[in-house]
Amino acid sequence: MSDDVNDRGLSAKHVFESCHASLKRLGVDYLDCLMCHRPDPDTPLDETLRALEDLARQGKILYWGVSEWPAHLIARANGVAREIGARPCALSEPRYNLFYRYPERNLFPATEAEGMGNVVFSALAHGMLTGKYKPGEPAPSGTRAADKDTNAVMMNLYWTEENKRKAQEFADIASDLGATPAQLAIAWCLANPAITSVISAATRVAQLEENLVAAEMEIAPETIERIEALFPPPETVESEH
Repeated sequence: MSDDVNDRGLSAKHVFESCHASLKRLGVDYLDCLMCHRPDPDTPLDETLRALEDLARQGKILYWGVSEWPAHLIARANGVAREIGARPCALSEPRYNLFYRYPERNLFPATEAEGMGNVVFSALAHGMLTGKYKPGEPAPSGTRAADKDTNAVMMNLYWTEENKRKAQEFADIASDLGATPAQLAIAWCLANPAITSVISAATRVAQLEENLVAAEMEIAPETIERIEALFPPPETVESEH
């Protein structure tokens, strides 16, 4: 968060200071949900959970959640919470899209067993699922893939000729439905009962309004079959979060 040695991780000090800073920035009395982004191997779980419970009892947060925590750590955290009489984790925020379906293997079953929701990010795979990137062609100027300052994750996770080909086929499926690839990609995520909501990053109001259509879309079984054939679920849990 800054160069301050204490301005990182999930220590009690950082959790308290971050919460208070957020309350001040937002101008609110409490937070609906305080998110713990990424695990912190340097801080004992019970320290983090006690700090979160203290904030909840002070009326500064209602719930807490995690982002990119593996299933086993979530289960462990909730076990610790029960042991110390603290409230368990309510929400998980994993990366999830048609190219990255690893959460289906362990994470979603774990969150279902714990009674948690999932608010997923990167539903469009950093833009790979929009169909704007063509096989055999470089990234168009002005796109995320063409920007070396923002494309590292995209290049490492998704940028292959095979994935660009799949994205074009996916765009054809969306076109057959009279939808955009982005709408179909988001609607596919929302069709999973493990998903509570999808984080949609928009740079324009029109783009946001277009993406919101996905919330009302219903995908027919035959379309699901076409999508599943193009993007089969992973056989392993490698790199799962």
